[in-house]
Amino acid sequence: MHRKIKYLHWAGFLFVAAAGSLLHFLYEYSGQNPLAAFISPVNESTWEHLKLLFFPYLVFLFIERLLLRGTYPRFFTAHLLSLLAGLCAIPVLFYTYTGILGKNYLAADIAVFLISAGLSCFLSQRLLTHSPFQRKGTEAGAWISCAVLAALFLFFVYASFFPPDLALFQPPA
Repeated sequence: MHRKIKYLHWAGFLFVAAAGSLLHFLYEYSGQNPLAAFISPVNESTWEHLKLLFFPYLVFLFIERLLLRGTYPRFFTAHLLSLLAGLCAIPVLFYTYTGILGKNYLAADIAVFLISAGLSCFLSQRLLTHSPFQRKGTEAGAWISCAVLAALFLFFVYASFFPPDLALFQPPA
């Protein structure tokens, strides 16, 4: 079973990387369709670029859930933690390298995305196959994890149309 989960996460990484890359252009190519704004960046802010990881990873999570059919009792908790790690890695890596170099580079931005996607996918694989996550979990834990994922989903949509007045949400000058 661990081999299956390993292959699933390799496939998940490739899916997230490809889908996230395509999402980067969806809003522009759709003629700035408001429906595309739900899942793709509407500007060049760091926050909007988190969508490139969040939405493809969410799709991967649900596909994997269907394929594994409840084999891992703490499935949603492992994936929530993994996704949060990847989402945190994007601004940390981006602001670290741009702070050091003084500007951003496309190749480095792509590397930041791929590193963060890899972190999320491979951390979830590790958590799912690690013994504390294989013990019976509580239904409350799954519901809490799902509620946090749903809240994140709603905040991504909300912030696309009403971004807070914080630097993370503003396009670079």
